[in-house]
Amino acid sequence: MLRPELRGLHAEEVNGIEKRFGDFILVNTNFSNVNWAPERAARSKPAEPPRDRSGAAAVGRFEAFRRHRREILGHFVKMVPDLASRFRGHTIVIRPHPAEDTGIWKKVARERDNIVVHREGPIVPWILACAALIHNGCTTAVEVALMDRCPIAYRPVTKTGLEAVLSNDISHGAGSLAELGDMVRTGMAGNLALDDGQENLLDHYVSSRRGPLASERILALYDDVARSASASGGGARLGAMARAMARHAYKAIRTNHQTDRYLPTVFPDTGVDFVEKRCAEMASCLRLPLENVRVRSVGPNIFAMSVG
Repeated sequence: MLRPELRGLHAEEVNGIEKRFGDFILVNTNFSNVNWAPERAARSKPAEPPRDRSGAAAVGRFEAFRRHRREILGHFVKMVPDLASRFRGHTIVIRPHPAEDTGIWKKVARERDNIVVHREGPIVPWILACAALIHNGCTTAVEVALMDRCPIAYRPVTKTGLEAVLSNDISHGAGSLAELGDMVRTGMAGNLALDDGQENLLDHYVSSRRGPLASERILALYDDVARSASASGGGARLGAMARAMARHAYKAIRTNHQTDRYLPTVFPDTGVDFVEKRCAEMASCLRLPLENVRVRSVGPNIFAMSVG
């Protein structure tokens, strides 16, 4: 979905974002481990006491990770107003992670009139529309790199073993506010690009950057998977179906479950009309001879599609 063949899917949304915010700088935050949204906080349970030495070590590593993320969060809270002062002619758009509390960012936005907080819609149109993207340890950086853009990682402090290595390693890193400002200017001028090592790193971790699409590769393997399932006998398949039915039955009868309350805040429901429209747009982008794509809902956010 990030390849050039399908980027036209987002043209309408990109145009709308550009009209609203012009040549803007996007700050993507990823601090849900230390800045919980109320819905997520309600789901969280106290950690059980470690039962052995390895468990205690794991808890210690996680607490060290959280301390590091809190420190980075503090730097980001200071960085955004500084960035807004350096780029008065641009809007700074803060896009918090869906599991984050937006309160801290709304407070930051009140410090400068060119800072806004927006978390609406999928991230891809925002990446395509922005002049530069800043993050720290966010997987959005991978999406940026896959769309032939260069992410910028603001890294005022670094801690070996506590950082998202891939996201930061495929980004250009800035260790100070002054360095960040210079790097954003370079990126906005179109002079920031991934080097050969970063391109090779992406190729190592991400398949299907070129050649057949992921969907084509899946279909090519489907017959092998089907033959393997048949060779293993019907018992395994019936067992899997029974487990799936039991799981769906449990979800159908439970009420006011914390997961059911939380997920809609992160993944809003998708309707049949949207899926039909998206299918038609994909067919157009890929120049597939598909007409009258019909979509039928078979469950919440689950659809059966047919052509003709």
